[in-house]
Formats: sequence, C-alpha cells, structure tokens
Amino acid sequence: MRSLKRTALAALMIISTATALLVAGSPAQAGPTDCAAGSTKLACQEERTYKADGSRAAAACGDQPGYHCLYYASLDSASHWYFNGDQNFTDDRFDIYNNGSGWNETVNDNSWSAWNNSSSNRESHYYYDINPSTSSRLAFCVNPGRAGTLPGEPNDGVPNGQGRRNEASALIIRNRTPISCIV
Repeated sequence: MRSLKRTALAALMIISTATALLVAGSPAQAGPTDCAAGSTKLACQEERTYKADGSRAAAACGDQPGYHCLYYASLDSASHWYFNGDQNFTDDRFDIYNNGSGWNETVNDNSWSAWNNSSSNRESHYYYDINPSTSSRLAFCVNPGRAGTLPGEPNDGVPNGQGRRNEASALIIRNRTPISCIV
C-alpha cells in the first residue's frame, strides 16, 4: 500500500509540474542541465536556439565572445561554430538549427556566410584546402566583430578555387594581420 501511495504521489507531482510549465508558457521539453557556458555539445547548442515560448530562435554566433562561425546560406540559416581553429571541415556539419535551411549539411566547401564574434584582434582565416600550411591559398578572412554574406559564384556546391562561397575547408585563427578581409 505504501508503494502505491508513493507512485500516486509521484504521478501527481509530475502532472502538477507539467501543468505549471504549460500555464507559465515555458517549453514543455526541458533542455540539458549540464550545459556550461560555451559548451560545444550539440544538445547544449540546440538548447540555446529556443525562445522562452519553446519555438526555435535564430542563434547568434555563439553565446560567448570568441566564436568563429560559418553559415549554410544567410546569417539566419543553419550554422557551425568554432572556438578554436579547425584544420579539416570534412566531418563538420551545420548543427545549429536556426531557420533550418542547411541543417545537418556538410560544412566543407559549403558555406555562404561567416561571422567572427571575437572581441580581440583575432581574425578568422578560411582556406581552400584542408590542413593548410603557411603557403596555402587563403579563401577569405573575417575581421573581429564582423559578419556578412560572402561574395562569389552561385551555390553550385562545387569548390572550384574561385570566389569565396562554397570554398572554405579549414580555419586558422590568427592575430590581426595586414591582409584586407572581405568581411
């Protein structure tokens, strides 16, 4: 009898909590609880893309300064955030949902927009090839605090070493340089 009362009490508490969440207008689906600021876990990043009413919100380039981000198309499309450089985008996916356009597509040679959310003198240098060296060809760079859509050929999905769109394969974060960044 005692265990039946506990079960009934637990069920009543769950119903009360769910009702309170619905009445308050909070999302009924709770997000992960172990998400530290700047976490790169997919579930934590997705949690930050929800508004208070539970609907999806466009995610800015990271919640904390220092992120360097690529977007599938415009700045409100799916994105992928980097805190440190990445020498090879081959296995990276646009994993921040935003408006859904391009979500889960491959990042390598497949981006139209970029954002450098660093507040220091750290430039985002994107390269045509994976594992770039100091002699590798720079596709484009982004100045600190700047964001925009890249100039270039149409979104044909074919990296051709021309223009800026659909060309980035690696990111090196560098101190401010005399290079003229396009964004």
